[in-house]
Amino acid sequence: MNEFKITIALDLKGNLIELNDTFKKVECYCPLCYESLNIQSDKSGEKYFSHKGSSKCEREDVLKQAAKLLIFKAVIEGKIDSKKQIMIKQSGCCSDDKLPYALPEGINNAKIDVQFEDNCIYDICLYKNDVPAVAVDFSIKNDVKDKVCNLSIPYIKLNAVDIIENHLHWFPVNENIFGN
Repeated sequence: MNEFKITIALDLKGNLIELNDTFKKVECYCPLCYESLNIQSDKSGEKYFSHKGSSKCEREDVLKQAAKLLIFKAVIEGKIDSKKQIMIKQSGCCSDDKLPYALPEGINNAKIDVQFEDNCIYDICLYKNDVPAVAVDFSIKNDVKDKVCNLSIPYIKLNAVDIIENHLHWFPVNENIFGN
């Protein structure tokens, strides 16, 4: 049995539920396997979701799925601000200095688990008028070695935990936003 803290769940209709939304007494489900979840508290009183019984879900997979759903929801609800969305490190500066990188304007749709011309499947693709505009992958660790992309659109790799903590501000872990 894999026990770990889950911070994002789904309701019966597939809507995202965050821990601060649980006062509504809604049945909560795992964003990956859709099994029922409990709300629990750790020793410090911090609340989290956990599977009610044994589960084959792995922490990394649940975190990646939650991050995908958060980005998808933000795009569909029009919360993506192309002028403020992404921050990348300034070259030659300390790691705390960030330089804005704007997403293409007009992002109005997203699809999860999309295969592109390079035969790689990306976690999410952002679209502008039904045309792919940005491919996004999520990792748990800040590694960028697992995928070599040869795309004609920008490629961004994000840390899933960072997205769960704040899905409206992105800090890519890949240094080259275009991936080549």
